[in-house]
Amino acid sequence: MAKKAGPIAAVVIIVVIALAALYYFYYAPGKGILVEKSSWVEPGENEASVVVVLGNTDSKATAKITRIEYTIFTRGVYAERGHYTEGITIGPGSESTVTIKVPWKKEYTEWMKTGNAEVRLTFIYTYDGKSASLKLAVKTLKG
Repeated sequence: MAKKAGPIAAVVIIVVIALAALYYFYYAPGKGILVEKSSWVEPGENEASVVVVLGNTDSKATAKITRIEYTIFTRGVYAERGHYTEGITIGPGSESTVTIKVPWKKEYTEWMKTGNAEVRLTFIYTYDGKSASLKLAVKTLKG
């Protein structure tokens, strides 16, 4: 009986470790509750509006966006970057449209049409005493 107990204990330990790893990587709290529903860029002469519709996937927690960072990439190199300190609140199970004003040049519009430009955004937010971030790239022009 003792010869079988050792391997069985080892298998049980491996299974417990595997389940803990699965929980940590896939189901653990702190993964974030905000998701991107849609996004686009509305170009102007000297600035553009980057519009992002965000959804809160949690049924109880309220997300508060504290900072938005943006980087405009053109042909693989960043052209502009900056940030905003915001106080946007998205309630449980709801959506919110966030508009970010960024510096813009006419060339960026042409490069976006050919797929050579994008606006990368990072939303840093808190919920239930936790901190999380959502990173996304906006590659679509309005219209």
